[in-house]
Amino acid sequence: MRRFLTDSRRGGLILAALIAFLVILVSRTGLFLDLERRGYDYRTVFSSTEPGVSPVVLVGVSDQTLRELGRWPFDRSIHAQMVQKLAEAGARVIGLDILLTETASPEGDQALAEAVAGAGNVIMAGYGELDKVHSQPGLIRPLSFTRPLPAFEGSGRARVAHINVSVDEDGFVRYVPLLLGLDGGPLPALSLQAVSLYMKGEAVSWDGEEQVLRLGRTPLPTDRFGRAAIPFLGGAGMIPSYPYHDVLAGRVPMENFQGRIVLVGPTAVGLGDFYWVPPSIADGQPMYGMEIHAQAIYQILARRLLSFTPWWVEAAAIILLALAVWWIGQRFRAMPAFFLSLAAAFLYIGLSAFIFESARLVTPLVHPLLALGGTYLGQAVLRYVTEEREKARVTRLFGKYVPPQVVGELLKNPDLMKLGGRRQEATLLFADVRGFTPFAEARPPEEVMDLLNRYLAAMTDVIFEEEGTLDKFVGDQVMAVFNAPLPQPDHALRGVRAAIRIQERVTALQEHTAREKGVTLTVGIGVNTGDVVVGNVGTLDRMEYTAIGNNVNMAARLEASATSGVVLISEATYQRVAEWLEAEKVENLTVKGIAKPITAYRALRLHEPPRVPAS
Repeated sequence: MRRFLTDSRRGGLILAALIAFLVILVSRTGLFLDLERRGYDYRTVFSSTEPGVSPVVLVGVSDQTLRELGRWPFDRSIHAQMVQKLAEAGARVIGLDILLTETASPEGDQALAEAVAGAGNVIMAGYGELDKVHSQPGLIRPLSFTRPLPAFEGSGRARVAHINVSVDEDGFVRYVPLLLGLDGGPLPALSLQAVSLYMKGEAVSWDGEEQVLRLGRTPLPTDRFGRAAIPFLGGAGMIPSYPYHDVLAGRVPMENFQGRIVLVGPTAVGLGDFYWVPPSIADGQPMYGMEIHAQAIYQILARRLLSFTPWWVEAAAIILLALAVWWIGQRFRAMPAFFLSLAAAFLYIGLSAFIFESARLVTPLVHPLLALGGTYLGQAVLRYVTEEREKARVTRLFGKYVPPQVVGELLKNPDLMKLGGRRQEATLLFADVRGFTPFAEARPPEEVMDLLNRYLAAMTDVIFEEEGTLDKFVGDQVMAVFNAPLPQPDHALRGVRAAIRIQERVTALQEHTAREKGVTLTVGIGVNTGDVVVGNVGTLDRMEYTAIGNNVNMAARLEASATSGVVLISEATYQRVAEWLEAEKVENLTVKGIAKPITAYRALRLHEPPRVPAS
């Protein structure tokens, strides 16, 4: 289990799954509902299109109408004239978005009732007082409902429809309840009733069990409350509109109304029938209630009402985006991972907009993007913590043995630090302080350690300057490795150069020790090149980097054979540096552990070639 949890890849996967799970939980609370609504609004704005020949037109009671015809409400005989004109013009449906719920004048009421009966295609408005909270699925039931005067509705007269819209908590209208649940049965909205009459009386029905609204046999997409999401064509003014007083005065060609649905209602600012809608975020203009119903009519007839994906689609999107970011984080470094994650976010937004436009399907935006962003940040933090922990481990493991620049390279190539070994060519250097044992026996321990540390420090500094790896100290002996853990094409040259420079550094140190301590110590060095096994030995908690093999032993035996101040190198090392090295050949050298004498070389000086950087 510990190895499972400490594995950064699995840890990242667990983190991504946890974030996805938390975001799914948050998505069920509605915490970011306002942001989700705003995302819906922007998609509505960007998908707005110019309508073709509109099947619906408006006749508006504007401010100029009030100036010409007098105070509102008008005498109903005026509305009777309007109904007659529209009927004579061949309007297919006449919808009055005007509440006529109380008796005004008997003459005016009678005139309007007769006009309505004569037209035979008039819809009159009712209005329900709605609760702002709808928790149970099913049609919204108004707290109270106001109907038109009985004289206007009934057999041979007007149909009744409600003119309610659904206002969200932020004050925007995005839905129209196509049906309200009344005691006498479902009551259609003005838009749905108009479409039904326009389509020659197609029946409207509601399946309460399946929560499906049908117009004839065609299901209309609604939410569980019978509300339809309206993909607005654009801002106010997209539907053709004519002033009420101009129509009444005959200043508008009557053919403009022939065969169309005509809605009549207020557009004057003082009458207050206007709402904020999604396109308002772009143009800053509200939309009149009558035009909202007109846009709903247009979209119902065009079969362009919006559908919403079920909750499991959102959950799937959350999980997929979280996993995608996890995968990106595993495959790429920090900066590419950032841009790829950003690209994934834009890709999802673009896909959501495309589905919105082409399939009329609203996919969730906020929570999947929240999962994406949360997973990216979580992965970034996990990466940082893991890398810092790895830096500390590498520094702890190698910081004492290699120079800082090598530690930095090891951090970029973590595979070089795995537990275990690999066979490769390397150059080994052994250096031993001569005459140290008699000195240590005759001097106080503090003085002995001080002097030893000076010599070891001088040798270590040179090894690090040549980017070698300090393998170990064995008493007054130093072992170093070149070409491991980082590849060094010129490792043999580095090893020989380090040996010669150590002798030069020790010579300089001798002057100080002779003056301060009255003692002169020397160093013998052996260098060999060949195949060895290098790697980490130990456990995951405690590892040491070292080299083992016969060629390591050969370097140690050359060091044992080297006299004070001498650098002995093997035949294999000499062959790799002969071009630049002045050396004396030492033949028939007998070394411990090898039966036959060997050939070695006493390194004198180097003619410095260009340095080759470690790769």
